[in-house]
Order: sequence, then C-alpha cells, then structure tokens
Amino acid sequence: MATTPVKTGLKILEEWNKLKLGQNTKTTCALLKQHYNEFQYPIKYEEYEEKSIKSPMDLKLNDSLINLMASESKTENININNQELSLQLSLEQPIESTQQFFSWFSKIEEDMEKGQEDIYRQFLNTLKIYEETCDLILKEIDNTTGLLDKLDTNYQFVENKTKTLKQACESLVEEQNHLSEVANALNKKLSYFTEVDSISQLFNDNDENLCLKQQFIPALKKLDKCLEFLKTNSDFKDVDMHIMRYRHCLAKGMSIIKTYFVNEMMNVLIDVRKEILPTDEPDPNKLKLHVYDKFHKEAPELQKLIREIEDRCSIYQEFVENINACYDAYFSVRKQLLTPIILNHIQSLSSPPNLLIVARKGCYYMIKLFIDEYKLFFEIFDSGEEEFKNYLEGLSSNLYDYLRPMIIHENRIDTLSELCRILLSNLTEINTISHRKKEDYELKLSFLVINNILKDAQQRLAFRAQSFIKQDIEGFKISDKDLIGFLRISESVRKSHLQQQQSSNIKKMTSEVQISNMAKHNNEEYDMGKVIYGGGEWYPTLQRTLYILTKLYHVINQSVFEDIAEEAIEQCRLSLVEVANQIYRLKSKTDSQLFLIKNLLLFREKIAPFDAEFVHKEALDVDINTIKDVALGILNNPESILSVLFGKTVPTINSPFDNMDARQRIDNELKMVCNTLIGDVVSECLEQVNSFLVKVSAFQMIENNKSIKSQPYGSIDYIKGVVTHFNKKCDEVLQKTKIKFSEVLVEESTENILLNLVVTRIMEAYTKFYTIVSTEYTEKDAPDLFKQLLTPELIEIKMNSICKLNPQVVNK
Repeated sequence: MATTPVKTGLKILEEWNKLKLGQNTKTTCALLKQHYNEFQYPIKYEEYEEKSIKSPMDLKLNDSLINLMASESKTENININNQELSLQLSLEQPIESTQQFFSWFSKIEEDMEKGQEDIYRQFLNTLKIYEETCDLILKEIDNTTGLLDKLDTNYQFVENKTKTLKQACESLVEEQNHLSEVANALNKKLSYFTEVDSISQLFNDNDENLCLKQQFIPALKKLDKCLEFLKTNSDFKDVDMHIMRYRHCLAKGMSIIKTYFVNEMMNVLIDVRKEILPTDEPDPNKLKLHVYDKFHKEAPELQKLIREIEDRCSIYQEFVENINACYDAYFSVRKQLLTPIILNHIQSLSSPPNLLIVARKGCYYMIKLFIDEYKLFFEIFDSGEEEFKNYLEGLSSNLYDYLRPMIIHENRIDTLSELCRILLSNLTEINTISHRKKEDYELKLSFLVINNILKDAQQRLAFRAQSFIKQDIEGFKISDKDLIGFLRISESVRKSHLQQQQSSNIKKMTSEVQISNMAKHNNEEYDMGKVIYGGGEWYPTLQRTLYILTKLYHVINQSVFEDIAEEAIEQCRLSLVEVANQIYRLKSKTDSQLFLIKNLLLFREKIAPFDAEFVHKEALDVDINTIKDVALGILNNPESILSVLFGKTVPTINSPFDNMDARQRIDNELKMVCNTLIGDVVSECLEQVNSFLVKVSAFQMIENNKSIKSQPYGSIDYIKGVVTHFNKKCDEVLQKTKIKFSEVLVEESTENILLNLVVTRIMEAYTKFYTIVSTEYTEKDAPDLFKQLLTPELIEIKMNSICKLNPQVVNK
C-alpha cells in the first residue's frame, strides 16, 4: 500500500522533470516568480483612480488583484510550516523499524508531492486571476471602442454639416465677388464715356503752361485709351458721337502742345538775340552758351511733349500738321540764329578770299556744325529726318553760295583738282567721328555740305580739262624752228645726264614750267616756254596729257575721267605722229621713227598706273538722212513698217570712234613704227642680198630647182660683189644705227631690243643666202669666194660686236 503512492509521486516528478520548457517559457516563469510579490496597478489606472471615481469594474479588478496577492502570501506561509513540520518529524520521532521508515518515507513523500503541487496550483490560480483581469480589461476596451466609434460618427456628422455650410458661404462670397466685378466693369466702361467732360474742363484752362502740369500727359493717355475702347466696341449706343468728342478733345491737347512749343522757341530766340547781336564777333564760348546750351536745357521737357504728337501722327493724320508746325518753328529759329554766325565765320576764313582755304576750313566748320545740330535736333525730336535734311541743306547753301562764284571763275586746273581732293578727303575723314546712334549718318551730313560744292568743282574741272585738251594738246602746233630747238635741247640734256652718270629713269613731270630766257644756240632764238617740259626730254603734248590725267584721276567720276582721258591720250598720240612726220620732213625718217618710239614708250609707261578703260563713250552718230527716208516711206506706205520691223530697212548708226582702248592704239602705233624702222635698217643692209634671193627664188620656181651657175647672178664674181656689199653695208648701217639709237633712245634696254630684232632679221636672210651659195659652190671650187663669205655664226658674232649685244640676250 505504501509503495504505490511513492511510485506515483516519483513518476509524476520524473515526468515533470522530463518536460522540456522553451527559453521564453522559462524566462517568463522566472520573471513571474521574481516579481509577483511586487505586482502593482498600471500607472495610467493609478492616475485615473486618483483623479476620478472608480468604476465597478475597477473595484472588481482591484479585488481580484488583492486576492491574488493574498493567496501568494498564504502559499509562502504553508511552505514555511511544511518545512518546520518536516524538521519536527525528522527530529522528534526517531525511526525504529523498517515499517516506520517506510511509513515515514511515504508520509514525507506525500508531503513533498503535496508541497510541490501547491506551487503549481498557486501559479495556476495566479494565471486565472490574470486571465480574469485581462478579460475585464478587454471588455473595458470594447466599451471604450464603442464610445469612440459613436464619437467618430458624431464627428463625421458635424464635419459634413460644416462642409456644407462652408460651401454655401463660399458660393455666396463668389457670387458677391462676381457682382462686384460686374459693378466695377460697368463703372469702368461708363468712365470711358464720362472722362471727356473732366478732360475738356482741364484743356479749357487759359494757363500758358497748361501742358507742363502733371495731369496733362496722363489726360492724353486717358483719351487714347477711351478712343481705343470706343473703336473696339463700335456697336455701343452713340459711339460715333463720343469718338468725335474725344478726337476733338485730343486735337485740342495737341494744339496746346504745338502752341506752347512755338511760343517757347520764340522766347528762346528773343532771349538769345538780347545776348548776341548780329554785329558781334563770333565768340565760340558765347555761341555755345546761348545758341546750344539754352536749347539743350529745354530739350528734355520739350521732348516729352513733342513725343506725344509724334506717337499719334501715325494713327491720326490730322496731327501731322501740328508736328510740321513744330518743325517749322524750330528750323526757323535755328536759321535766324545760325545764318549770321555762319556768314561771319565764312567771311573771316581767308582775307583775301582763297578758294582752297575757304573750302577746307568752311567744310570742316559746317560738318562740325551739322553734327552739333544733329545731336540737338534728336534730343527734341524722334522723327523728321527728311525735314532735318532739308534744313541742313538750307544752312549749307550759305557756304555753297559763297564758293560757287569763286569756283565758276577759277581757271587753274591745279586749284580745281586740289579743291576736289579736299572735298573728297572730308568725306573719308568724317567716318572717324561718332556722335549718335546712327553711325553712318555723319557721312550723310558731310554729303549735304560737300555734294553740291563737289559737283560744281568737278564740272568746272572737267570743263577746264576739255578746254585744256582742245587748246594745249589738240591745238598745239610747233613751228619748224621751235621743233629743231627742242630736239637740240633734248639731245644736250641727255648728254649731260650721261656725263653725270645719273639714272636713266624719267624724271617726274612738273605742272607748269615757265622759262623766260634761254641761251642762244647758233644765233637762233626759240620759244622755249612752249617746248621744254620734263627736263627737256618730253614732248609738250605728252607732258600736258600726263599732267591733265594726273589732275583728273580719282577726283572726278570714273566714267567722265575715262572719256576725257581717252580723248587726251588719242589727241596726244595724233600730235606725236604729226610731229614725227614733221621731223621726217626736216631731218630723216629714222629720226622721226626714233622720236615716235621714244615718246610712245614713255607715254605707255606713264599711263600704265591709271586703273581705267580708255574707251570713248561719246554718243553714237545716227544718220539722219536714213531715218528721214524711213519715216517718209512709212507715211506714204504704212505697210512698209513691216520691212523696218523685220530689219529690211534699218537706219544707219555710225560710231565716231571704235571700241579700242587708247592703250591698244598706242601699242599698235608703236608696233607699226618699230616694224617700219627695223624693216628699213634690214633692207638697207640686205639690199643686194634680198635682190639675189628674189632672183634665185623666181628662177627655181620656173626651172624646177635647177642650178643657178649658168645665170649671170649665179657667177662667182657676182656673188663676191654681193658679199662685199653686204659686209660693207652691214658695218656702216649697224654702226650708224647703234649711234643713232644711243643718241635718241632713253632706255638702253629698248635700244638692245630693237638692235636684237635687226640682227635676227638680217640673220634670217643671210642664212638663206649662205645656204644657197654653199649648195652651188664648194670651198674647193671657189676658195676666194669662201674667204670673203663668212658663216652665219661668224656674221652673228660680228654684228653683235658692232651692236655691243650679249649673244645670250640675242639668242633669247
């Protein structure tokens, strides 16, 4: 009986010990065991308990917690008693038999099992109390949640009502704003119809300075806005009548500005005239102070008013009269102030009047004045450039009227040419001045000053140049006596140049050489003032042509220059050809040819730098008789017009000049003279050689290339005579030609070229002659002949030696 409880208790203990608790379970049990004696009511509930009356649920929860704590305390007391009891049993009742031991052991075992199970029962009770407490808390939470849900429902209800109220208020506010906007729009539109009365009342004020009041310009702006509104809404009632009233009011405002501007200009004129008298000397500082500074001072205020008129001129054409009146008043005042000053200054530029000084200083003064006027004008106005240009042209007429008589009566080509250069240089130099927003306007201002003066000067210069060409080039005729004197002086000048070993370049021409007295030569006197130019080496017409070309180049219109230059060059060429024929009559043909070659070469070299086409552009010459015949034919027979249309009857149109450039005419003339000169020298050297070649050529053509030995001109003696004559003539003519070329021609290179061509042509004929002779005879047949007959190479060396030519140059 006793073993069964023991086994049962041990079994339970073993099973309990075999249980494997998790770490979380063990931790939880340890914490519960450690703190269950210190269990406290939650803080939030304690605060709630202190501040409010406890609910029945709280009281019940509190009672459960107290019971739990009491049971734990009771359990501890039982344990202590059991331990004391066990000690007492173990000490007070000694075991005497086995049975007592087993009884004692069973009892002890039961007590141990009971003590162990009490702990678990106590823990289970504690858990049950906790469970009940948690159930109470959850129930309280459920109640609280229900209350919160009810509160939330009430809140949503209130919120919906509030939103509805808010939307209603906003709708009312929006409607109120709309009504306010409509009311304001009505008031604003009504103001477009009512502004005219208040503005008209303002404009009817008799104050002279009405336009300077602060409300004047804003009133004009209001008028513009009202007119724009009325034009945009043309379907409104009586809108045309209101537009007419507003435009009348605006016109009155513009008239007020115009009247104020005109009066202000007149007041400034009166003030300046009080300070500056017309008889006063022109003091620059005083002029600047009164003529410009006063206007600059008034400019900002006047500009604001003038701009009101200018801005409306493009919209309302009737206001153009107002701005034109302002222009007229301004220009009239400026002219009255500046004209006496300009005239006094121009007259003081040169005493006695000098055309170049007055033109140079006067143009510079007027250009500076125009730039100052330009700056002043556009400080006040933003438009009116065309009117301002006309105003400046009126001012420039003072200088133009002063210079025009001087230009018309000026006959000196040098002075007129220099005047044109001065005027053109002013057009170039003005580009370096910059004063306002339009960079190129200064050049336009200079044109206003210079253009008319320059045109007159160029026309006068062109007229004087044509007269000079007609009288001094085309009309220049030299007498035989003067021509001989000119040739002698030219020769003496060249000899002096050679003696002094000076350069052979042509000296620069002189404009006008005046020689009053010249030493007598062989008791003869010459009109040397007519014939000596260019140091005595240039023919007068050549020098005069180069002189007039230099004076006209780059100072007159290019087309006019080309026309006049072509005429001058052509007349110069004709004069050189004419005087060459005169020299041929007085001296020799070679002298005339060399004179013409020398002067044409100089002429061609000097006109080369001129960048122009020397082609005559004179009007075409129409045959009037042909046109008359065609016209009568059409009148008599209208059907004959078809013949004119199809080109069967065309009026004759003749050009007085061909389209050849004057340089080309000079080159052609030079080539012709050179060929003639070379041909004459070669013919003189080859007189008998050429005769022999002609006879041989004619014989061989007839006799089919037979030998010429049987002919008289084919004999050895005849050929010897030809060779002797050739050698003699070649020596004489080449030496004479060399000397002549050296005396007349200026350039040694020109001399060498001509001699080279002479030698080349002689060698061509002599080579043919030598070939024919060496073919007909051998050195054994005619040893004496071949002693005189030199080979072409030896002849060429001989001629080069006579002419002093380099063989390499000749070969080239």
